[in-house]
Amino acid sequence: MKKKYHIIILLTTNLLLSYIPQTITGKILDINSEAINNVFVYSQVGSTKTDEFGNFVLQYKTKEEIVTIEKIGFQRREYSIEFMLDNNTIILERKSIKLNDITIRELSGDISKQKTANDIQIINSFNNSETHFDDVIRKVPNLNYAGGTSRQRFFQIRGIGERSQYAGEGGPMYYVGTVIDNIDLSGIGMGIFLDDVNQIEVFQGPQSYAYGHNSMAGLINVNTNNPSNNKNRKFKLTIGNDNLIKATSSINLPRVINVLQLNHFLYLSKQDGFMYNSYLNAYKNNKNEFLNKFKIQYNNNSNFNSLLTIINSNLDNGYDSWSVNNNPDTTYTNDPGNDSQELFALSLNNKLIFNNFELNHISSYINSEMLHSYDSDWGNDYFWSLEPYNVDGWSNEYTQSEKRKRTMLTQEFRTLNKIQNNFFETKFTNGFFYKKLTEEDDAIGWILGGEDAGLLSKFNISNSALYSEIKTNLNNFLLSINGRYEKVDIDYTSTHFHEYYNYYTYYTTYDTSYVDINIKENLLGGKISLSYSLNENTNLFISGSRGFKASGVNQNPRLSVNNRTFKPEYNNNIDIGYRYADDQLGINFVAFNMNRKDLQVSLSSQQDPTNPNSFYFYTSNASTGNNYGFNFDLKIKNINNIESYVNFGYLKTKIDSYTYFTDEVTEIEFSQREAAHAPRYSFSMGLIKHFNNIILNMNIEGKDKFYFSDSHDQISKPYILTNFSFDYKLNSSTTITLWSKNLFNKKYATRGFYFGVEPPAYEDKLYVTYGDPFTIGLSINLSY
Repeated sequence: MKKKYHIIILLTTNLLLSYIPQTITGKILDINSEAINNVFVYSQVGSTKTDEFGNFVLQYKTKEEIVTIEKIGFQRREYSIEFMLDNNTIILERKSIKLNDITIRELSGDISKQKTANDIQIINSFNNSETHFDDVIRKVPNLNYAGGTSRQRFFQIRGIGERSQYAGEGGPMYYVGTVIDNIDLSGIGMGIFLDDVNQIEVFQGPQSYAYGHNSMAGLINVNTNNPSNNKNRKFKLTIGNDNLIKATSSINLPRVINVLQLNHFLYLSKQDGFMYNSYLNAYKNNKNEFLNKFKIQYNNNSNFNSLLTIINSNLDNGYDSWSVNNNPDTTYTNDPGNDSQELFALSLNNKLIFNNFELNHISSYINSEMLHSYDSDWGNDYFWSLEPYNVDGWSNEYTQSEKRKRTMLTQEFRTLNKIQNNFFETKFTNGFFYKKLTEEDDAIGWILGGEDAGLLSKFNISNSALYSEIKTNLNNFLLSINGRYEKVDIDYTSTHFHEYYNYYTYYTTYDTSYVDINIKENLLGGKISLSYSLNENTNLFISGSRGFKASGVNQNPRLSVNNRTFKPEYNNNIDIGYRYADDQLGINFVAFNMNRKDLQVSLSSQQDPTNPNSFYFYTSNASTGNNYGFNFDLKIKNINNIESYVNFGYLKTKIDSYTYFTDEVTEIEFSQREAAHAPRYSFSMGLIKHFNNIILNMNIEGKDKFYFSDSHDQISKPYILTNFSFDYKLNSSTTITLWSKNLFNKKYATRGFYFGVEPPAYEDKLYVTYGDPFTIGLSINLSY
């Protein structure tokens, strides 16, 4: 028995001793034998950086262990401990950071933006005036958004996308997907705060083969900062007009427990929201926002790693942005609303690699609770008693409140096989995807044409998909063929509470009706592309793709059976692209042509001219449509310490004529017209000038006019905005920035409705909500 204990003690001791790290010292120089400081050096168990003399001390376990040496602007190097024990002086060569070094994630793994056959715009550099994704949307050509929410979450790419999701308007199916760290937040992605963002990828054109039915028009993919091998802390404090105060903090720990790395980000902000409520003598369009994010990475060896992301946010935002006289800074509501969200989300990405085989498993989960409420008459009794209305002695009160809860669970398994020889390289990617989403609405007010006093609805949606891709690289050609088969099951149930009117009194729940609808369908999409590299810097490509969007439910129970559901929509795209990139110049040009079939056109009409809430929502499958245009991006850097860019998009859309219902029996013909929220042109251009410790940054952004809705012909006005920032670097760890957005205080509309709201005549009129006016602020950045 004692011998047995001795063996156990001996084994335990050996095991513990095997994990006691040893140290190695070294020196890193450039090719001129000058010391290089702040070079990151890391092994499996330790990480450090060189001092001002180029010296470092690093922990390691075994002589076979690999040491990685990295510094921006220099070649990355990897050496074994055994090598470094004999060669403790390392020489690093400088490396030019080319404009084509940007990488993106595709089904088959990372690929250079220069080599991809996708129409994609990358945003990976942000100045201190850019706080939220709202601030950089206009930098991307042919990407538009619909206002009407406290944070933008409904987008249009190439003229296609949702503009809202009011109670009774439809379920959680979208043309443009929003994915943050492998978490699908389409339609609810409010918390994209740029201080934590590493890269935003805007894919234009169908991404259905990779992401399913929520990406027929395109996809916005947001990657936040991952844990890294660098230990650092950052803090940023911002103050500005509109009583803006914002603080962010981030910390990166390269080693928490040997094999664990941690990245933590915290965001807090408050501001008034620019709209002053003259009736309540307060700012009720305010924002109070909080976000907390953890990323934990397990990286024990080169064969397996795992990344866990946890996001918790609370956006407690008011919503009071509409005025009956289209006042850009004053409201008159007596019952202002909210546009808030509480979100808990996580994703887990496990990757197992053996030689030329890779297995990737991605799980995600979200629980989101949102409240969108508003005073829909935009006034108060005293306001209506004044000129020019002179309505006295009665109350004109209309409000609506929509509580929405979404839970979602996804599982994805993906395999990647690679065959490589002296002549070609082929990658085979196969995957399985499953999603279970439940969205519940609890709405009270004047819903579905004003007939419902309350609506309880529930969408249970399950998706399962198989997808496959073959990508072959032969000489200078890269051929890619992929496809996706997706099965969609939609269960919709709802309870409708109706009011009746008797002797000047409203009685609710006098009558209820119940709805139960099930849709099952199979969808098929795919893409084929061919790229040709003329040389290291120049690439040409052509692609053909088919995207899809799932069917849906018209929630009004009074519609006929034939009109209660609408069919899926498909589109076929051809893209032709040219890319060039070297150390100083980057050019990206993509022309596209899209043919749409069975368009899902979202329509609304006011049923009672005296009731601003009596909107009847209806989605119709129009006949056909066509969108075509191009994107052009030009980037120039390192010329007299100046960087500049020009992004320009041209878009022409057409929806063929069709008929739709304005109520249960009235049918209207829609004449051929351009799509809503599809400006003919959009552009941005900027200039960045570097001095010794000063950076000047200025850019202008503009959009053409566009239709506000498919239900009427009211049009916005074109606009141009100017922004600037001035960075002053006090020392290596402290930067002060003075910045301004909308420098010339341009008034521009982001959303528009055309209906009657003003008593006593209730004439139809265009009402708009505006983007933010002139904003100025000061930011202090600390990094240590």
